[in-house]
Amino acid sequence: MRRLASYVRRYGPVAGPIIYRTLQREAAQASAKARYLRRLQAAGLA
Repeated sequence: MRRLASYVRRYGPVAGPIIYRTLQREAAQASAKARYLRRLQAAGLA
């Protein structure tokens, strides 16, 4: 997992946190979708 500090160092104090949050949000959504699909598959619905 990458740290916020590395994004701030690379992209600056304004853009770094924005990029970090965006990537974290995308990863969380992908993870939630994968869990949902596995649950459906386990129930025999997918």
